[in-house]
Amino acid sequence: MSDPTIEGRLAALERRMDDAERLLQTRPANAPSGPTAKPETLREYMRGKNPKTAAEKAVVACRWLELNGTTPVNAADLVQAFGEAKEALPENPADLFYKNGKRGFMAPSKEKKGGTTAWFVTNTGEKFVDGGLKE
Repeated sequence: MSDPTIEGRLAALERRMDDAERLLQTRPANAPSGPTAKPETLREYMRGKNPKTAAEKAVVACRWLELNGTTPVNAADLVQAFGEAKEALPENPADLFYKNGKRGFMAPSKEKKGGTTAWFVTNTGEKFVDGGLKE
């Protein structure tokens, strides 16, 4: 039985609040926050990160794709993501992968996807995107 005193009820409430705070800390950043919440779209995610260059947009899009279960990412995935985010389609998606590879934000995957080279976001790339595009 629960403690009927104010002190007992307060202690129970504090335990519940601690449990709720722990759950919030372990919830992924892109996860819905309530029963009717919708997952964040790529366009919303990009708007929140505010990438300036096509290479920054590419690594942000790839990070979002990975957070939503698409990994590794190939050129077709990237072009589709740019279209969904209503961004100008990249003329040379492979070049965006290489530019991010040079900066250490992305690396080629050992496996191919759709017969082409696929890429993944590195830990450095994750920190870059999650940290607000600051190195």
